Amino acid sequence: MNDPMKAPLAAARDLATAIRDGLRGAVDDLEVLVTRGDRTRYVIENDAVVPALEVGTWSVALRALVGGRLATAATTSPRAEDSVRALRLALGAAQPDGLGAFAVTAAAEDTGRFADPRAWALVDDPRSEEHTSE
Repeated sequence: MNDPMKAPLAAARDLATAIRDGLRGAVDDLEVLVTRGDRTRYVIENDAVVPALEVGTWSVALRALVGGRLATAATTSPRAEDSVRALRLALGAAQPDGLGAFAVTAAAEDTGRFADPRAWALVDDPRSEEHTSE
């Protein structure tokens, strides 16, 4: 990885980790998506070409499961405490959700709802003769 990429990647990782740590124990399952980037764009408005430059913009998307209920929140702040606060507020309005977890694995309840059990066996042991001989 080249040097100019190291600092932005570390900053995004550190923010995601701080958010996770700030919500540890408050939720059953958590997903955090942190995006940091620069963007150049042009928009034509009333026949005029209008440039826009965004440097170092942040976007944080969060979703959490707690007690079978789903809460989502989003911020544009690079401060972990802002994202933690936004999700904690969203927990009060969490709605019932059918997912048991965000990652669907063979250990998840009701795996038949998500995939054929034979598919899980193939993932667990792809070299098994049961799957390779036809």
